[in-house]
Amino acid sequence: MKRAFRRGVHFATKPENKSHNLFEERLYKRFTYKGAKRRLIYKPDPKSETGYSKSKEQYWGNYISYLEKANRVMKPINGDDTIKRQYSKFWPMFGKEMKKAYKEIGEKVAKM
Repeated sequence: MKRAFRRGVHFATKPENKSHNLFEERLYKRFTYKGAKRRLIYKPDPKSETGYSKSKEQYWGNYISYLEKANRVMKPINGDDTIKRQYSKFWPMFGKEMKKAYKEIGEKVAKM
């Protein structure tokens, strides 16, 4: 996760990126509960009136959904929600990294 934020800061401070945004949607989708839902993938289709059509492929979620599945499988063995408790600190860590990244962007943009 930290590497993804560092990479986002790098690209946010490029001169080509005038808005200096962090591409938050991509980070939220990859590392939070907001991207953890399973859903169909839509592919470009010039024949469709919307330009996209449903495929039979599905997006399988992210790291959080993987941990939830692991917790569900391991709960009978462990007897409790051990895995769920371990990743409960993930959301505050995400917020901390987000603040740190925006601080870094501000510092780098000020130097430009």
